[in-house]
Amino acid sequence: MKLDPSQDQQSPTTPDHAKLHTRRWLLQRGVALGVSASSVITLLSACGGDGQEESTATAAEQTTVTSSPSVSSATETVADGTSTELSTEPTTAESSPTMAADNEGNPRHYGKEISVPEQPGGHLVIGATGDLLTLSPITVGHASSWYFLSWIYEPLVEPSPDTAEPSAVLAESWEASEDGLTWLFTLRENVTWQDGQPFTALDVKTTFDLFSSAEIGKSEWQEQVTSVETPDAMTVEFSTLVASADFPLYWGIYYVMPAHILQDIDPAEHAGHAVATGSDPAVIVGTGPFIFTEWVTGDLATVVANPNYWDGEPYLSQITRQVSERPLDLLKTGAVDYTGVSAAEINQLDATDLQLFDYLTSGWRFLMMNLDPEKTDIFQDVRVRQALFYAIDRQAIIDGVYFGYADPAVGYIPSTLWAYNPDGIELKYEYDPDLASQLFDDAGWTQGGEGSRENGGRSLAFTIHVPQENDDIVLLAQVIQEQWRLVGVEATIEVVSSNELDELLGQTRDFEALMWGFSMENVDLTWLLSCAAGEPGGANGGRYCNPEVDRLLTDATTEFDSEQRLELITEMNNLVLADLPIMTLVSQRVFAAATSRLHNAYPNAITPFFNIETWWLDA
Repeated sequence: MKLDPSQDQQSPTTPDHAKLHTRRWLLQRGVALGVSASSVITLLSACGGDGQEESTATAAEQTTVTSSPSVSSATETVADGTSTELSTEPTTAESSPTMAADNEGNPRHYGKEISVPEQPGGHLVIGATGDLLTLSPITVGHASSWYFLSWIYEPLVEPSPDTAEPSAVLAESWEASEDGLTWLFTLRENVTWQDGQPFTALDVKTTFDLFSSAEIGKSEWQEQVTSVETPDAMTVEFSTLVASADFPLYWGIYYVMPAHILQDIDPAEHAGHAVATGSDPAVIVGTGPFIFTEWVTGDLATVVANPNYWDGEPYLSQITRQVSERPLDLLKTGAVDYTGVSAAEINQLDATDLQLFDYLTSGWRFLMMNLDPEKTDIFQDVRVRQALFYAIDRQAIIDGVYFGYADPAVGYIPSTLWAYNPDGIELKYEYDPDLASQLFDDAGWTQGGEGSRENGGRSLAFTIHVPQENDDIVLLAQVIQEQWRLVGVEATIEVVSSNELDELLGQTRDFEALMWGFSMENVDLTWLLSCAAGEPGGANGGRYCNPEVDRLLTDATTEFDSEQRLELITEMNNLVLADLPIMTLVSQRVFAAATSRLHNAYPNAITPFFNIETWWLDA
């Protein structure tokens, strides 16, 4: 099978669902790409939709919104999750004498241990290094604002914190038609907006109709959804052009806004309206557990408890998101109660009574090779690509670059998502320099007297572009550079800005190899691995194109049975791993630290604030 995207190779017809991923990739790259200039290990942080990088210190804010797996039956309801990977020092939730168990009857707790304060109340201060960019759920495109807004607004569905499977929020259930082209969402009864107005299907329709407007229109929405109807006050019907098992969490994750507020806002003025700027808190009205009060740009943003929240009054009375260059310093003094920390900062927590939380990111650091022969012919032979991977000692990287706080990536699905299937992966590319040397030799790249590999008088040498904002990626590239040098490969590292790297990856494709990070919000990899994603604007910057992979991607996306879908995704993984256009290297662990007074916090890479209404502080 011809894998190289040469000009004489005809790409297969672009599958309709491949057109839906531009927005998803933009959100992924904005949320997933770590930004830090002060430490070797950077937490995944956020950048705005305009390409400007925004660093956030809250580990929970450094994750991406994650989509659902397949729908295995006509109606999906909330399923209990398993516990997240979490370490705390000390485990205060078990030692507090004021606790009472509250673990029955609420599936939105996903089986987590939830304690009840003897006296509700308390003001939680969360430290962050980057400011919000908007307060509008319609125009939000980066993590910091997205997660702040999750305290105020709510979506129809949310991904479970453990597997990213779809779970009910404002929708109680949803079902697809037999052909998968119509989705019917039944809304939760007895939900009110924070100003007392009832929540109805009209609110959902009005919110999503904005996606079809000329002023705010989202092209992916317009290419997929033909109409939003309201058969009755508590039912919403979406008609689509493309069958997709992931529809509930492609679009159901968007926060719903009230129709009685939106109807008075000209869509052309939405981005500058008080609903986005916060200049008039009265128009920022959600259904969530907290009510917006103020946003002082560059300083802080505050919410207070919603006493009429449909899922119970929050335990905290107030939350402030405090911007600071060094929020960890504020945490150690008690001025901040919760913030993200890097692996390099963990030793600063010694001899403190702070809690430490750690969990794997929902993504990986990767190395992409350019398979377009007009850009470079160095990677045309799959044996060269495979040899390069076998020559990388990822455990040494994990120990030396990430202080042990990372895992080797296995395939293209992160371990945080339901379709992660390491037992089904055939090629795991464990470190084997002897096999690497043999593959290089078989491909005609033999070592000369000085140790460098040559083929017809040409040295095996190329340039890797890396983002200057990501200290860990720069160091990662340097370690791999030395490891490759041991097998006769000469890699030159070129450090560029994230904006420049974004241009290379998504537009010009003028690179030989590049290293960056992606965060997976969904098990559908069309946005990264399809032939269509190799066109400008897609994330397939190396222009990998395999029609069989395209078929598997399409079949998996339109398969509604979860077991059959897992088989298709695993088969696709194995095929791509054999072709190896992209090396998935490591998945980082990220960290949050909190005062020992904080209870019920379960930060994770999927929905970090899923139970924010149950967080509480000792008096």
